[in-house]
Amino acid sequence: MKVLYLNCNYFTGIRGGWKSYLVLGYRYVFHKKKNQQKHIQKLRKVIEDNSPDVVCLTEIRAHHLKHFQDLMPHLFGACKYHGTFWSRLPWFRKNQIALLSKEYVHTELESFSRGMKRVFLKFTSVFGEGNFVHLALRKKQRASQIDHLRKEIHDRAFFFWDFNTLGKVEKGVCPIYQSKVDQILSYPARKPKKSLDHCIGKMCHDVTYFDSGLSDHLAMIFRLGQAQTA
Repeated sequence: MKVLYLNCNYFTGIRGGWKSYLVLGYRYVFHKKKNQQKHIQKLRKVIEDNSPDVVCLTEIRAHHLKHFQDLMPHLFGACKYHGTFWSRLPWFRKNQIALLSKEYVHTELESFSRGMKRVFLKFTSVFGEGNFVHLALRKKQRASQIDHLRKEIHDRAFFFWDFNTLGKVEKGVCPIYQSKVDQILSYPARKPKKSLDHCIGKMCHDVTYFDSGLSDHLAMIFRLGQAQTA
């Protein structure tokens, strides 16, 4: 099973650093469709070039999903503030995480008990099963969410998320590429470097990162399942 994970940054084209946020920050509110379409086409090309079985996207709006249905016919979007007061407000409700798949995916939505971003998406498909999480930014809230994930990790095959390293609370929870956590801090408003997102779990292999040209995060692609041996 080939999985592609990336952050779309709402197709604003903002790619990190103070200058980028100051000059282009208005695009989070007022953004021309023509410019959005340019970045949507970038994502389409990434999907076509990599041919994943499942695509997981953060920071995407509900109306964007229709642009990918011909490539990945099974689509599921969920408000990233699921289970909070913010999910009732129109402006926040359309800000989503999304799961795209070539085959049918059974999904279940849960919420963490703490954090503004609480969505916890469990899914099962013919390719495998996993959890899709967009973690909270505040340190104590993230610690609570990660503790919840630690309890789940024995039962599910893998995890992956928008993994912003804001402190040492994440140490020890990432068995894949643990050494890189300290080298690449991932919250661009503080540290203008590309983000490094992580997958955690059983049978994750062939993990690679690349710049999709879409946001302040690196894209991640990996395979789930038993690694083939020569």
